Amino acid sequence: MEAASIQDQKMAKAYALLSEGRRPTQVDEETFTVPSQTGNWLYNVKRQDEEYHCDCPDHNKREAPCKHILLVKLWLGLKDTLKEEAEEHEPLASILSSSLASFRIFSTSPVSGDLALESSAAPFSRPSAGCMPAPLP
Repeated sequence: MEAASIQDQKMAKAYALLSEGRRPTQVDEETFTVPSQTGNWLYNVKRQDEEYHCDCPDHNKREAPCKHILLVKLWLGLKDTLKEEAEEHEPLASILSSSLASFRIFSTSPVSGDLALESSAAPFSRPSAGCMPAPLP
């Protein structure tokens, strides 16, 4: 089997592990524990500079990135992306959280059974007739 095809399969398995909720646990700055695909084992992935090493049989045999290494790289990349997006949208998040602070969400409306919002802010007053929007054509 071609090396690119094997790496694609390993990447698919890394994505599958992540989608199943199996993520690496960071032990220290350079060490991660990663669950096996069966969930019966934990493998250690160590990062040294830009190189990664795993104690799983596949990495030791092939000396190529295994699914555990790819999972750690994928997870670190996602963490960095989420952190950047959170920092980029921090002003928007603070505006939204302060705007929504006066609303409480109830699980169901007593009338329709749908989700309902209740505002603790004063209700809006009806605009005067001169301020009403024009009807749509």
